[in-house]
Amino acid sequence: MPTTFWIVTLSSARSRVLGIGPQPPCACHWKRPDLPVSIGSRSNAIEFPLRLHSHSGEPYQIATRADQAPVRASRSGAPGPTGSAIRMRIEVSACTDTGRKRSANEDFHAVDEKLGLFVVADGLGGHAAGRRASELGVAVFVETVARDPEGSGAEVLRRAILRASDAIHEASRAEPGLRGMGTTLAAIWLRGDEAALAHAGDSRLYLHRQRRLCPLTLDHSLVGERVARGELSADQARSHPSRHVITRALGVLPWLEPDVASIRARAGDLFLLCSDGISSQLEDAEIERCLELCAVGPATAPRALVQLANERGGEDNATALIVAIVR
Repeated sequence: MPTTFWIVTLSSARSRVLGIGPQPPCACHWKRPDLPVSIGSRSNAIEFPLRLHSHSGEPYQIATRADQAPVRASRSGAPGPTGSAIRMRIEVSACTDTGRKRSANEDFHAVDEKLGLFVVADGLGGHAAGRRASELGVAVFVETVARDPEGSGAEVLRRAILRASDAIHEASRAEPGLRGMGTTLAAIWLRGDEAALAHAGDSRLYLHRQRRLCPLTLDHSLVGERVARGELSADQARSHPSRHVITRALGVLPWLEPDVASIRARAGDLFLLCSDGISSQLEDAEIERCLELCAVGPATAPRALVQLANERGGEDNATALIVAIVR
């Protein structure tokens, strides 16, 4: 049975909840050339108009409104149009499990109710090193956002993820037993109607809106990049011998280029943050069906995702964290 499970309703309370979570193989998103959507120079399989904000490069068209007029992202570093602030009731639920093949859970996940910040990290480096990296990365990431929240949401998350990466790299150099440790990280930060997103590695962010599932991230992995270029199918990626090799992670190198973006949150949205212990075992259609269980109760879907991943073999730690914006 899953080892960690909790649900939090974000309201007027000001408590902080931290939980633990899993580690990575890799199944990847595929490029959708028919969809005019991208973050920076990358393509995302967003299947309906979203107002994404670019934080690198020049403005680009990302979708069309009902009148077919283009919606464009903001210029480099700009937060984009913000609209009026809205009050939202948020329900959060999470479930994590070591899986059937691993002896330890190297994932870490966090919910900061006061900040509206939600994070999943998947440690690399084996046992103690992997767990140390994911815990340290999440702790520094959350602390940095709390201490320095000025600027656009994506800018703040970029600073935080870079600071967390530096902290992990410094710790690995200071202790020989931790050399080479690192972690993936996926995060969402809700401020009013803005949902700022950040990720590095192959932990994923999804949006479920109007009964449709939208991947918000592209895996930073060898097979993920080959899938994006059309060289591999998603099914081929699941069994590829290099499926575990990621190309970006916090702390492994002295530099990192995370992906950041922001979208408008709406009442009824569900955001899923998960380690690849979920995404490597389940197809997007299966994830979508599990998220439909949120109509029964937000606590149901994370447990269903983890249990299904274990039924498929449980080859890795598995963590699912769901943020539901309640109507």
